[in-house]
Amino acid sequence: MKEKVEQTTEQNTSSPRKEPQSFRQKAGEFFFKNRGYTPVPFVVIVVFLSQPTWRTFWIGLSLMVLGEGIRIWAMSYMEGTTRSRRIQANQLITSGPYRFIRNPLYLGNLLLYAGVAIMTNIWVPYFLVLSLLYFIIQYILIIEAEEKVLHELFGAAFEQYCATIPRFFPNFKSYPQNKDIEPRISKAFKSEKSSLLSFSLILLYFVIRLVYSI
Repeated sequence: MKEKVEQTTEQNTSSPRKEPQSFRQKAGEFFFKNRGYTPVPFVVIVVFLSQPTWRTFWIGLSLMVLGEGIRIWAMSYMEGTTRSRRIQANQLITSGPYRFIRNPLYLGNLLLYAGVAIMTNIWVPYFLVLSLLYFIIQYILIIEAEEKVLHELFGAAFEQYCATIPRFFPNFKSYPQNKDIEPRISKAFKSEKSSLLSFSLILLYFVIRLVYSI
């Protein structure tokens, strides 16, 4: 499933020459560009090795609904391209879930993948832990690459935002919102079509397995 850019827009092509990239930065950009393909090993394990029960299905589904809800909430405040293969940004978004957490989309993803991992009911709890580590490592590298770009674009404003709002764990001391950004839920659902379809197919797969005891 392709992850959306947490803060999106075009960079100025006339900016000064950039410093050489570190290995972590290159890795972050690599995972960002290929974020639609990195879940493939996870999906293969889910399809061929899962042993779901109705109990694990409902527990996993509750996490998936929460994760997708967070994603849609965050997506409703996004403007411009949200499926880019390049890290870019035109505005520092501090509205909606961004008031409490810097990366709500990645948090939503982790909840979605955790839900699916629980549904599989395999290698409990090791598959869940390994799955989360697999995605967390990628997201940390991606976030570092994104934050470097955001710091270059927004400077002190982004530094203040980072000093107040955590990356993954919500801080419920709300940050000042963008006054000019209104949520657009319909746009969020449109942007989430491919993600909703992907996870709907996974749910259908589990339901068929459970109903027909396959």
